[in-house]
Amino acid sequence: MSILLDTSHYHKVELSHWSNSQDQSFRKCLLQWYWRTVLGLEPVRKSSPLHRGSSVHHALEQFHTLDPKDRSYDILEHHFRTYYETQREAVIATAFDPTAEARDFDDWLLSVGIRTIKGIWERWGKDENVPKLSMTEYTDEVPIPGTDVKYQFRLDALVLNVARPFIFETKTMSKDYTSDYDEHDLQAPRNVWAINQSLVMPTPIEHVVYNFIVFPGKRSKGLLERRVFQPSYKEIQFAIHDLSVVIQEATRDDLAIIHSFSKACAWSCDFYHICKERKFGNPVDNILETEYSTRDNPTGAEYTDDESMSD
Repeated sequence: MSILLDTSHYHKVELSHWSNSQDQSFRKCLLQWYWRTVLGLEPVRKSSPLHRGSSVHHALEQFHTLDPKDRSYDILEHHFRTYYETQREAVIATAFDPTAEARDFDDWLLSVGIRTIKGIWERWGKDENVPKLSMTEYTDEVPIPGTDVKYQFRLDALVLNVARPFIFETKTMSKDYTSDYDEHDLQAPRNVWAINQSLVMPTPIEHVVYNFIVFPGKRSKGLLERRVFQPSYKEIQFAIHDLSVVIQEATRDDLAIIHSFSKACAWSCDFYHICKERKFGNPVDNILETEYSTRDNPTGAEYTDDESMSD
């Protein structure tokens, strides 16, 4: 029998919610999405880009919660260094080579991290066009039209006490992907739609202000750019409709989990090591036990006739 007709390879998934990270994972590789969303697998080892980017996010968040007159470079660098250092123990403890990881951790702080923070100050630090933030790390979920699933979103910050309130976001990257936001960004229109469903304002929120931060490298000077996105009505409607369509696909009765092989897998997927071993027919039980953990309540779950997903 053809494997395409073997229903044992089909899946029925129920979802508690949908998010932008799920959306990107689902479009990139169904197997990656399945392992992360349904099985709840996550790597034990913390990714370097995550603690680097989160340190810049934290520093800018603390910086912008101050009144413009109270902002200074010393405060910005202090918040960056302090948060970055809080990541040291977890990063080194889960590293394959703790000594090398500790060295890289310190080297990046001075060669890239502080250099980036100084660039941010010189470019935007004295820019008082960004008022004091009204809310930070705003999280909520709203119903997705035509489905039983809710869209869960998280916003870096909101600026509300102005004539035209807006969403304030920071995007940190190792390479320049800013052009992708011009052509393919669905997160901005969805967030504009979602926040206006979640938070009733006298003046609706219509735009997002992005800080794009591309870290400098050996062959790149990096990039610091601030850009305003104001999605049109048609863009928002498209993004919402697309959201409904992708949910219907993810929850179909005969979902086939396929693996999207690409050259980017090695540096962009948390499950590359598993896939590589499976490709050559090698056992992966030891890898799963030592390099991955399982979340208690994954976002999705396999549906069966005698039991459905628990809340």
